[in-house]
Amino acid sequence: MNTPKLTNPRRKATIKDWPGGPAHFLVEHNSKRDPQNAERIMRTTTGKPKFTTYHRRMAIVDGDDGKTYLLGFTDYGFISVLQGNMKSCAPWPLRSPGAIHKESPSYEEVSNLIEAAYEVEQVSVDDLEATSDFHDNLT
Repeated sequence: MNTPKLTNPRRKATIKDWPGGPAHFLVEHNSKRDPQNAERIMRTTTGKPKFTTYHRRMAIVDGDDGKTYLLGFTDYGFISVLQGNMKSCAPWPLRSPGAIHKESPSYEEVSNLIEAAYEVEQVSVDDLEATSDFHDNLT
């Protein structure tokens, strides 16, 4: 399997042609949680929101294979790679699926993508009044 080229790092996104209706992604920062490990991505479509586990920093990126990927720095020193459906993926075969370890040739490039997403405004979970208001907060 070829590793997709990742581009367009950001902290929120709306994917209009998501199967089953538009999908909204948002990196939320929870200041009430451990400040070193306080971010997760929330995805809503038409039902209840889904969340990733917490990471140090996270970003939403596009792959040249037409898929959306979620990247996050973990407490264990590697970058976790999730598909847009929030399941682990395996295009980075070093040591374990869905992970880019420091010895991987793509670690630095992917690390830089996560950092580039921070040029975009940070959204706090405290700014979201309720899950039902989530769609309004993306625009």
